[in-house]
Amino acid sequence: MFSFLKRRSETADGLETYEEVTEKSTTRAGSLLLIIMAIFIVTIGQTIFSDLRKIPTIPMPPAYCTNDFINDYQNRQYASTCTFTDIDREFGIEEQVKRILPALQQIVKLNSQINALNYQNSNLQRQIEQTQNQYDVSLQEKMAKEEVLYNRTDIQQTITGLRNSVDTNNAAIAILQMERRGEVATVEPYIATLKAAYEQAQNSYSSKNAWYRFKVFGLMLLFVLPIFAFTTRWYLSQKKKNSPYSIISMAVMGSFAILFLQVVLVFLYDIIPHTLIERILKMFLSVPILRYILYYGTVFIVVAVFGSIVYLIQKRIFDPRKVAVRRLKDNKCPGCAFTINPFEDYCPKCGIMLKETCALCNNKRIAQLPFCPVCGKRKPQQNASTPLAQR
Repeated sequence: MFSFLKRRSETADGLETYEEVTEKSTTRAGSLLLIIMAIFIVTIGQTIFSDLRKIPTIPMPPAYCTNDFINDYQNRQYASTCTFTDIDREFGIEEQVKRILPALQQIVKLNSQINALNYQNSNLQRQIEQTQNQYDVSLQEKMAKEEVLYNRTDIQQTITGLRNSVDTNNAAIAILQMERRGEVATVEPYIATLKAAYEQAQNSYSSKNAWYRFKVFGLMLLFVLPIFAFTTRWYLSQKKKNSPYSIISMAVMGSFAILFLQVVLVFLYDIIPHTLIERILKMFLSVPILRYILYYGTVFIVVAVFGSIVYLIQKRIFDPRKVAVRRLKDNKCPGCAFTINPFEDYCPKCGIMLKETCALCNNKRIAQLPFCPVCGKRKPQQNASTPLAQR
């Protein structure tokens, strides 16, 4: 899984290179240009994806305004206007809406009249309360034998008139409600038929939309996968040859790897039922034990993934052969890092053998390196696995 973090230590001829980890693959300017190139590739990929989505015919959903005719139509205050699509016409939704539209408009009209009368009653009730307060004040003035500011007779007549108006409005509201119930009873069978047709249209749209998403996924995969496979093979070929241009192929491969992952993850997100995921999360979060399992499990996964990446990086950096090369480069013992004399055959501190006799030319050579500095020949294969700490 993390093989891209491992630096291959063999060339095309099977020879170990002991590549220095401090060796730069490119300059800062080169790295910046590669980053810009990768961003450009990913950005252009989004534009191509957008164009690919337009190739299949995008299915149109049923007109959402049909819900206005189905749900709570008894209490609607306004008439909805709909723009119907082909799928509405396929399932006869447009014709059914036109059939019940006059009755629904009448229901809306009756609701508006009922609301207007209710609003008038609210105002009348406030006026009654205010007038009643004036009447109470007049009674208090009479009991206190003070100058009367309000005429109780006029107030009583006003209250009576207001209450009569409320009663008249209530009677009108009752008549309107009865008329509305008649309209509702007339339209209910058609509403049930319309609801069934709308559900069928929704199911048909869901199937067509799923097929559309699958087509888009196939087109995107057809675009990304061959290029991703080609760039991956190109990168591995360059890497195997230890080419200095492998960083270019790596940047290109990484860009298309991002696009490939985007295609796969978006498709998986589309096909996985979101409601199921939400229910599972709610279940985990509602139960204390499961909630803590989710929390600690997430922490464990994050630590395992990132810890594994860091482990492989550290393993590559602190490979014993590469550590030995770095220490020898600084005139230090490959085993204990003690400062040594390049002419000494053994480390005076730990006793590790630093030099040995070349089996091919009988000259001294560094024991920890694969090639003889005199004859340039590689150490015989049987000695290639000799440990560093030869005593």
